[in-house]
Amino acid sequence: MGLSSDININEIHKLCFLDRKELFTSLQLQKFSDRRTFDNDPFIGYFGKKYESQKVRVMFLGRSNAESSKSHEILDTNINNAFKVFQKSKLKKDYRNYADKYVEAMPHWKIYKNFVKYFLDKTNLDLDQISYANAVPFRYKGKPLVSVFEIAYNTFTENLINLYKPHLIVPLGTGDEMLIKRFCNKKTIEDIVISDGIRRTNGDNYRDQIGEKMLNEAISQYNKFNE
Repeated sequence: MGLSSDININEIHKLCFLDRKELFTSLQLQKFSDRRTFDNDPFIGYFGKKYESQKVRVMFLGRSNAESSKSHEILDTNINNAFKVFQKSKLKKDYRNYADKYVEAMPHWKIYKNFVKYFLDKTNLDLDQISYANAVPFRYKGKPLVSVFEIAYNTFTENLINLYKPHLIVPLGTGDEMLIKRFCNKKTIEDIVISDGIRRTNGDNYRDQIGEKMLNEAISQYNKFNE
């Protein structure tokens, strides 16, 4: 598989203006987080500074960010401040600053410690070499409804997959590979290997045997590319 050309920052910039009040119904909006003023701003994901040059580009796809916790308040604020700068400027250097704030914050997340890190350690990758996004780009209480996923895929997730051009997508959630296959255009994903959605345990506090087995399967799919 050839390397993609540069990821189009202008197209990513357009995603900064997603407005959840315009996208979702009032009923759907009840489950979105309103804990912080910046909960209205989308998370547009990130790709690491070495992602584009990888022989095998890996994209992790979570469901949605959980509600902001007190312990992550500073990290969340740093990400949002950098987001606001990029939203205003459209400059690649400001996108990179935003993405780097993500890279700084992720090691503090349970989903990183118990799932993403396991994959990275086994494949000798680091956060600068992968991309990460949530299918639903706004904070949400619990697992998003299928109707919420559908709207998110149509307005955000599929666009991002098209921009990132991953070779392998690792969905972080049981059955989430079915959502990608259901809501993405066949042409978007025809050349992408999508691992089975990784089983996560309640609150991401630990990784159970099934989750680990699924991660190992995703790792072997990655290794096949490198054979």
